[in-house]
Amino acid sequence: MRAFGLAEERPWTPWSRVLFVVGLLVTAANLAISWDDVHRFGGTDLRARVVGARLLALGLDPYRPQPGLAHQEWLFDPHGVFRDISRCPYSPPLLALYALLCWIPYATERLLWFGLEWASLLVSIGWLSRTIRPRRARPWFVVLALVFFAGGSFWRLHVERGQYYAFVLLLFAWSAARLAARGHDDWGSGLPLGIASALRPTVLVVAAPLWLLGYRRTAASAAATAAAIAVLLLPVTGVAYWRDYARLVDTLERAVPYLPPVTSLPYATWVEGADFTRVMDDRSANANVHLLLVTLSGRWGSPALPQVAGLAKAAFVATLAVLLALVWRGRRGRWRPRAVLAVALTTVMVTDHFLPVRWGYTDILYLAPLALVMPFMLRARGRLLLLTVLVALVFGHSLLEPLDSGAGSLLRAVLLTGGLVAWTIAATRRRSGPRPAVSSG
Repeated sequence: MRAFGLAEERPWTPWSRVLFVVGLLVTAANLAISWDDVHRFGGTDLRARVVGARLLALGLDPYRPQPGLAHQEWLFDPHGVFRDISRCPYSPPLLALYALLCWIPYATERLLWFGLEWASLLVSIGWLSRTIRPRRARPWFVVLALVFFAGGSFWRLHVERGQYYAFVLLLFAWSAARLAARGHDDWGSGLPLGIASALRPTVLVVAAPLWLLGYRRTAASAAATAAAIAVLLLPVTGVAYWRDYARLVDTLERAVPYLPPVTSLPYATWVEGADFTRVMDDRSANANVHLLLVTLSGRWGSPALPQVAGLAKAAFVATLAVLLALVWRGRRGRWRPRAVLAVALTTVMVTDHFLPVRWGYTDILYLAPLALVMPFMLRARGRLLLLTVLVALVFGHSLLEPLDSGAGSLLRAVLLTGGLVAWTIAATRRRSGPRPAVSSG
């Protein structure tokens, strides 16, 4: 209990004690299943990053196909089914992170990243729990996090694929803990957000709502940190790798509607002692605006509109403008640091839905904003948001096997995003009065 910031919680309600034990059991069961997954499946997404990191370390461009190296097992990606497109749409800083372990034998590396992903999630839950006030709300957040996140099918998929979102979540938790402890805008709180932005560039939109709500040192620190990391890596990446990375992302964005299903895997095989002949039945959904536009274009009689990428970008700009206008409207109120970060992270989660691919494992990032609004959800006026969150998580959970499908994953993402956006709108409308001076920190 102490690991989750619960040792000093008194009194426990009978229900919270029972549900906490249930959460531990569900998490332990999912951990055991996840451990089996990493032995049975090769980790298709991890393999793409490991090969990309090895190419980066060798001074080769990871964003361009390298067909002449396919005969070398340690540089072979068995799921690289695109002959003219690299399967590595990951930022140079993220590849540099994976390069730290890239020369370890892949089978061993698979287990190491498994441990790091699980450790990042559990540490994030404990860190986020400690930011919650009043303390009596902490057990309920920990129960929600253990049962629906650590015990969720989308987290199992995250680990089976070998994804990296757990590390972004850890950085969100670090920033939340720093802001909660300081109680005001400061440079240090933006540092982890800047690192997260370097690993996943779309996170950088977090700076806009932070700036508008008066947390300008945090926003500036986030942007400066991301820029500094990019500059420090220039001797390794050069400008060319960043240009090729941007070109690859744009190419994949336009190609996604026409790509074959991931389950086809025509070149799958055993590589470096890992089995790539199959992947876990993910029962997930590509929940984003691109999919919506492709579906609508099919109803219009076309398999996929060639303008899907452009339409999605236009929709993103419009949505972001509306969100920032709402934040601008509420900027004069007295904002607590946790509320400011909740609004900023909600903006990041909305951004995810305009990416060409957004699988269910991304939902692990919802833990951070949910922790920040947990006290509000337990109040009388926040019960509707709590109900929305619970419905979203229940219908997308692995315990309900018939409902744990692509539809359940889509429902979870839509309801969680919609609930947080509704909270943001309500929060910005409630703010009024003179804007307080921001402490220097």
